[in-house]
Amino acid sequence: MGLIKAAISSASTTLADQWIEYFYCDSLSNDVLIEKGVKQVSAGSNTKGGALGFTGTVSDMDRERAMKALGEFLRPEFINRVDEIICFNKLTEENFRGIAELMLGEVRDIMTEKGLGFAWDESVVDYLVKKSYSLTYGARNLRRTIQKDIEDEMASVIVERGSGGVKAIRLRAADGKIVVEAE
Repeated sequence: MGLIKAAISSASTTLADQWIEYFYCDSLSNDVLIEKGVKQVSAGSNTKGGALGFTGTVSDMDRERAMKALGEFLRPEFINRVDEIICFNKLTEENFRGIAELMLGEVRDIMTEKGLGFAWDESVVDYLVKKSYSLTYGARNLRRTIQKDIEDEMASVIVERGSGGVKAIRLRAADGKIVVEAE
């Protein structure tokens, strides 16, 4: 489970100013992190509840645990003023693979705007998934890995070759690292 956003109705603006706008639920430790600005409070970390038997899916049980933790920490008056609570599922490796391809597509678009070709093979996506996949942190590590292992390496090649020396860049993964081939 990921971010739970609580949208507070406009009729309770003073409550919105006093209370919280975002809830974060980490289903691995069953913590509910409530934050506004830099203040953070944790609730529900000792909650071990759940249904017995085969009555619900994992995401239903995660949602149930999150709602139970919120109910133990927040007063019913506040929870009733929340318009909606949305629970996000964890990213699977297949989801992560799709996100990696989207982020590489963004890099391709930037390179195209600069008049440079950009391509990669499937080994690059495999490398990114293997190096960056995390149930806890989601796709945050993926962005950093692309910046460090791909964008920084491409920039070094472009700088070494000079302004007109690179027309296209092709990426592949070999021996546990990204190989940048410039044309």
